[in-house]
Amino acid sequence: MPKLSYIGINLLIIVMSVLNFLLTNSQNESIVELIRPLIMVLLLINLLIWIAGFAQRKIDNWLEKRRQKNYSLLTWLGDTSVYIDLFDDLSI
Repeated sequence: MPKLSYIGINLLIIVMSVLNFLLTNSQNESIVELIRPLIMVLLLINLLIWIAGFAQRKIDNWLEKRRQKNYSLLTWLGDTSVYIDLFDDLSI
């Protein structure tokens, strides 16, 4: 799924940049003037998407560990959709 967001954002930025270049192209502008800022914008957007995904995974892992830590054996018996490590509880 993250690859799809990278591809979608990249295509959107490239299409917008190329259309802007074609619509406002004067004789003085070259394609190099389009490529440099386009590469910098693509790198920045992809870095931001990666940082957001990394932060989301860390928060999800932290919440999942916290949720599992607060479950007791009796609570788990009432909710069978939550995984719990029974060996630690039963060995005590």
